[in-house]
Amino acid sequence: MATNRRRRSTGIKKHVSSSKVSVSRGRSREPRVGRDGKAKVACPGCGAEYLVPGAALDNELGCKHCGTVFVPSTASRQRGAEQFNAKPYAIGGGMLLFVIIIYLATSGGETTQAEPKAPPPKVALTGMNNVRVRCANDWGEALCKSDRFNLNSLSDMAPLQTRFGITEPGDAGAAAVIDKLVTDESTNWFREFEITSAALEDNKQHEAQSGRVILYMSPRQEWTGRESGKPYWYSQYDKLQVALQYRIVGDRAKIGGFEAIGKLPKKRQLAKPAHKAHKDIGEAKTVKRTIGGVEVDVVEAEIKPLGHMEGISDELKAEIDKYITELAGENNRLAGRAQMSLGKIGKPAIPRLLNKMYETKMDSHENVLILRKVCGTLEDITGQRFGFNPSIIKRADGVSSDEGRLSALKQWYGYWTTHHDREDWNIAIEQEESLDFPGGKPPKPNRKN
Repeated sequence: MATNRRRRSTGIKKHVSSSKVSVSRGRSREPRVGRDGKAKVACPGCGAEYLVPGAALDNELGCKHCGTVFVPSTASRQRGAEQFNAKPYAIGGGMLLFVIIIYLATSGGETTQAEPKAPPPKVALTGMNNVRVRCANDWGEALCKSDRFNLNSLSDMAPLQTRFGITEPGDAGAAAVIDKLVTDESTNWFREFEITSAALEDNKQHEAQSGRVILYMSPRQEWTGRESGKPYWYSQYDKLQVALQYRIVGDRAKIGGFEAIGKLPKKRQLAKPAHKAHKDIGEAKTVKRTIGGVEVDVVEAEIKPLGHMEGISDELKAEIDKYITELAGENNRLAGRAQMSLGKIGKPAIPRLLNKMYETKMDSHENVLILRKVCGTLEDITGQRFGFNPSIIKRADGVSSDEGRLSALKQWYGYWTTHHDREDWNIAIEQEESLDFPGGKPPKPNRKN
């Protein structure tokens, strides 16, 4: 006999779960209803547990703790995730294992090791970063300052003792070397010049156990200019290079030798040497001349025929005579080339040019042209003029052009007898005596502003 039971209303709104119409690929589990007709359900938001009547499992329920609204029948249901299919992975793993076995069988079980990477190349230490350059520079500075302590620690004594001929052993020999370094004439460069830079002679030898370092030097301020008060002086533009021989000893380089290399700076004398007599001309003399109403001192010598300069070859003598003949000729092209050639010959051509000036008088237009070329060549070679201008036939003070030639020629001979054996023969004197202008320089024109 069937009994009709009315369901008691729970007051919970009934809800149809979407899971009932969806297809789940995994297994699902609904809340289990106990004997008391209720199921224990946990809130999916905070985990709070509730006892829900079995008839209300599909209705919406609001959590008192976190406020989450959920359907009890689906809250504890585990939605089946798609079941893991291991078959493809098993097949792939088996194939990989097969390949490894075949490889080991064919290679005999040996495995190749990767070659180690080469270390990065060392950076070449140059300049002051290199101990060779740094020690050489310090040694040079110590010598410039007569610093005996650093000279003793940076000097390679054995080769320096040999250089200076010192035979004392031990400390006595080292002390003798230092004395020589700070007083010997061969080290004067270090007292007259200062170091501006230093470098290895060959940068490829930046790790060599021995070699040379080049010191680049310039004159000290007190050794430049005529006002230095020294017996000689240098130009501020002079340069000097000194090579130092080094040897590596422990963690430093020691200097065992030095030499100046390249073109050496010229020592300029402050005082002019005394006049030296020329074997043909004789001694020069200083005489007073009144020029333009002003009395001046000029250096003159007796005019005589001059031969060739002593010590030159016969070939050069013939070449000089040939060019002087072409210079005096009528062919302007040859004359111009002869003037350039005589200028290149330089000092050896001066006596014969002076002789040509002595032989040629101002008595014709042709001779005037010859004298212009001869005087121009002499000026090119020596830098001297002595105020003679062959183009002026008669000067304003009444002196004839030939008298001017002879007066200038006496000064030329005076110049030659005092400069023929001097190193500065081709440097023009500062105050050039002239028959045209007292003091050798023309007056400045008086211009109206």
